[in-house]
Amino acid sequence: MASPSAQTIHLAPPEPCPNCGRERIPRAAGEKTAPWRTFASPPQLAIYIANLLLIGGAIAISIQPESASSPLIFGGFLAGHICLGLYAILLRERGLLFLNAALAALDLYAVVIRL
Repeated sequence: MASPSAQTIHLAPPEPCPNCGRERIPRAAGEKTAPWRTFASPPQLAIYIANLLLIGGAIAISIQPESASSPLIFGGFLAGHICLGLYAILLRERGLLFLNAALAALDLYAVVIRL
C-alpha cells in the first residue's frame, strides 16, 4: 500500500496526431518537450561536407578506376581530411587528428605526383 505522502502523476489522455491520426505519447502535465533542432550547426555542416567529399571520391574511384589518375579526386580527399582534422582540433581528439593529418599528407603527395 502506498504511503499518503507518495506523489501521483496524472497523465493527460492521449491526443490524436493532426498529421497521421495515431495517438500521441502521453505526457505529464507541464512537461516540456525537446526544442526543435536545426539542420546542422557550422561544425556539423563541415563534417557532412567532409564525409560527402570522402565518400564521393571513393565512389568515383570504385566506379571508374581511371579517375584515380586525376588530382581533383585526391584534392577532394585532401579537403575532407583537412575538415575532419580541424574538427578533431575543436574536439581535442588526438587520435582523430593524427589519422586525418597522416591521410592528408598522403593525399597531398597523391595530388603532387598527379600534377
